Amino acid sequence: MTTRSQANIFKPKPMFPGIIKYPLPKALLVAQTHGLHEPTCYTEASKSPEWRTAMNQEFTALLKNGTWTLVPPNPHSNVVGCKWVFRIKRKADGSIESPVIKPITIRTVLSLAVASNWDIRQLDVTNAFLHGVLSEDVYMTQPPGFVHSSYPTHVCHLRKALYGLKQAPRAWYSCLSNRLLNLGFHGYLLQKTNMHEAKLVSSPMSSNTVLSQHSGTFLSDSSVYHSVVGSLQYLSLTRPDIAFAVNKVCQYMHNPTEDHWSAVKRILRYLKHTIHHCLFLHRETTFTIQAFSDVDWASCPDDRRSTTGYCLYLGRNLLFWTSRKQRTVSRSSTEFEYHAVAQAATEIVWLQSLLSKLGILPSTPPILWYDNIGATYLAANPIFHARTKHIEIDVHYVRDLVSAKALSIRFVSSKDQIADTFTKPLPTTKFNFLRDNLNVP
Repeated sequence: MTTRSQANIFKPKPMFPGIIKYPLPKALLVAQTHGLHEPTCYTEASKSPEWRTAMNQEFTALLKNGTWTLVPPNPHSNVVGCKWVFRIKRKADGSIESPVIKPITIRTVLSLAVASNWDIRQLDVTNAFLHGVLSEDVYMTQPPGFVHSSYPTHVCHLRKALYGLKQAPRAWYSCLSNRLLNLGFHGYLLQKTNMHEAKLVSSPMSSNTVLSQHSGTFLSDSSVYHSVVGSLQYLSLTRPDIAFAVNKVCQYMHNPTEDHWSAVKRILRYLKHTIHHCLFLHRETTFTIQAFSDVDWASCPDDRRSTTGYCLYLGRNLLFWTSRKQRTVSRSSTEFEYHAVAQAATEIVWLQSLLSKLGILPSTPPILWYDNIGATYLAANPIFHARTKHIEIDVHYVRDLVSAKALSIRFVSSKDQIADTFTKPLPTTKFNFLRDNLNVP
């Protein structure tokens, strides 16, 4: 019997799944930290000047904040221990990152600000989580390495929240919400490549491009590929016109080839050509929600999985877009189109919830546009058939929204289907037409 290893058949190593996660894999981090690593205890951290500086800054901030007072230990009170926790959060370029908000939330608030002529102020509260006042008596040992020389046996009587306490999130929320309500807010808080002289191109991916796992020669060193594609993922947060192309090249992170690298370089050439393009927000007087959904059925030559794309508008302003390869194979284009419709409907419901919390009530039900007649009929047909029961959950979900007049589903011709941009490479003329509709002038 011949084993797979004897036949030189090896399972690709999942070095990078195509999605940037946090914390980033150490293999993708650039060498900007000069050998810094995460210590496991105070003794180890105290040997590093960088960590000593960080601990001193944190301890000073806690003292200035009045987080505790030193008191003699009470034999009838429980004293909790404390420890330093050392973590380095990095972006792809090695700088610190702490993602806490969805991009669609930011775009929604910016769109409302433009429409209402609001001023935008961005702020960062240092040690924000530590400002909540505790309503319970909590005693803690003094931090390792920072025991008071005059009161070595005293303990810390906590006055304010501290990381790790179960009371801390509640205390911080109470402090923040009360202050915002006093200010007049109601409800919820508004929330590397050398290509500079490359030839310019008018689209991020040629309409004739067909990429597969085994097209081209495998790269001997894929680190540059990983780094560039990771940067493109960040850029696609504000450039919907490259969403499909970036999603496509992300699918080959585990073992990229020369063909895949050529596709990445074409994206860079397109970005050079459109370096001054950006996402444009219009000043709107009415707030209507519209979405476009599309599917390129069985488009992947390797596994025949489909690509889904959809986008959401508030008025004329584009708030959300996505291009993704699905995890399962579908035998019916109508079936898969309906899966895409259900996903887009979920985002619409979420956006409606956000707007309601911001006090914005659209005057008309949201409209979902797509170009599959079969899926259109299925949404309006109240009767199930045996061949449609396998998508029963999605059908029920969408039909409930339609029957409650919370969603209106309409047909749009393929030539006007904006979501086409997120499912397949397009000819330059059509791509430019749809790009204008994405508000990327």
